[in-house]
Amino acid sequence: ARIQSTSGSTFAGAGALLFTLVALVVQADPHWLRSLDHGLGSGPERYAAEHRAVREVANFVARITQPDFLVILVVVTAAVLVVRGYRRAGVWALIVFEAARWGYFVLKAVFERPRPTWAHPAAHAGGWSFPSGHSTVIGAVAGIAIVLAVMLSPTRELRRRVIVGAVAVAGVVGFDRILLGVHYPSDVLAGLLLGATVTLLALAAFDPLPRAPRSEPTT
Repeated sequence: ARIQSTSGSTFAGAGALLFTLVALVVQADPHWLRSLDHGLGSGPERYAAEHRAVREVANFVARITQPDFLVILVVVTAAVLVVRGYRRAGVWALIVFEAARWGYFVLKAVFERPRPTWAHPAAHAGGWSFPSGHSTVIGAVAGIAIVLAVMLSPTRELRRRVIVGAVAVAGVVGFDRILLGVHYPSDVLAGLLLGATVTLLALAAFDPLPRAPRSEPTT
């Protein structure tokens, strides 16, 4: 069945609303948010700082999921889709990824939220903190994978596995940013929401499914 733009618009609106609410709270910087961010982030960060093996695994996850690496994955996926006759899906995937990349880049400059500071940092990262770029991009990539699975998977079981796997990977990457102490939990939440919202907005505006062939008029 053709993906419905109405549903996409509804969910995109909900995602945009949630992201806006998180962004407004972060901009206001209330005491309860600072306490919540530090309370949720300090434990994982301290554990990574004290355990070298955990820190090395977390750094590996961060390296292989950085936006500049994932763009290669998306470009290759788009090329395969085009070769197999799904040109619209390939173009749509590229639009989603680039919109997510530029979206978090612009928003970081707008909010200028400093990175977390810890007594014994598990890792170091430059730039601003809100929203998490890794989380935004992996949220968009997970959204692309889910939409393509719904569109192309030959079986319901394969579709379910792709969806579960995509959500799990996005969750792991988001937690990895907290584990390394380079983002607050609210940065990660906002990034995932932003990536999902960009995916849904693109889905509402541009149907990735091939256009149905026009039927010939009958006499």
